Amino acid sequence: MTFPLSPCLRARASGGLQAPPLLVNHTKQNRMNTLNGATLTPAYGRDYNSGKDAIASFESGKDFSLASIFHGSGYVSVRDFVAGDRVSIRYGKLRKVVGHTVKGGAA
Repeated sequence: MTFPLSPCLRARASGGLQAPPLLVNHTKQNRMNTLNGATLTPAYGRDYNSGKDAIASFESGKDFSLASIFHGSGYVSVRDFVAGDRVSIRYGKLRKVVGHTVKGGAA
């Protein structure tokens, strides 16, 4: 007994099914290519006792370390983000996290 192929499998077997083209749009409306949602740790051994201090340091342009499977790794600052991006910043011996919406950033 044979079973008919579904239209999708039939198209794939005949070579007619292709992946859609990638559309890359680097505008403010397309936030897929930004660092939105990244978790940051203070760079160069810095640490903060409160979330307010960590946020103030980030917004003033200090460097933070980024280590993420989604965003890669390296040093970043507020200049690498777009206003409105969300970040999580570690503080208190890296045991606590504060969420923050970027106010400055790149235009």
